[in-house]
Amino acid sequence: MEVKDMGRSIPNILENGSHLHSEKEKQGFHHSESFERAYRVGSILGKGGFGTVYSGVRNRDGVLVAIKHVAKQKVTDWMEVSNQRVPLEVCLLKQLSHIPGVIKLLDYYERTDSCIIVMERPDQAKDLFDYITEKICLKETVARSFFKQVVETVIACHNAGIIHRDIK
Repeated sequence: MEVKDMGRSIPNILENGSHLHSEKEKQGFHHSESFERAYRVGSILGKGGFGTVYSGVRNRDGVLVAIKHVAKQKVTDWMEVSNQRVPLEVCLLKQLSHIPGVIKLLDYYERTDSCIIVMERPDQAKDLFDYITEKICLKETVARSFFKQVVETVIACHNAGIIHRDIK
């Protein structure tokens, strides 16, 4: 079994959401409309060495999404999906889409110098670190439930041939 490595994530150079609307993207994943028409970008959900993630809304149906913006120059690993070269992260998200606990890839756009990855954003979701910080102390049953979900998801990914080395 070939095992792919998800340990390398992709830093981002975008500083604010205004750049998401500033250039025409290449058509990726056979889009019928531009990113700007398809999605509305909101506030920053998270920012770090692996990209900037924004809250967003899919315009056609109001579905909440997470929009990750990544500078192409920071993408080190590329794969081919449907005759299109995409970041390894996109390929792996597609490959793992059947696994509960793995965020679902909804869309992908490629621009001249960056990539936009659109993912599901579960309603009422919260970063585990933020949740623990807010609660200060977790009951053992709650901690056990969280840990069980993480372990089951990691096992399912491993069974699909993927090792994730960036679990925090």
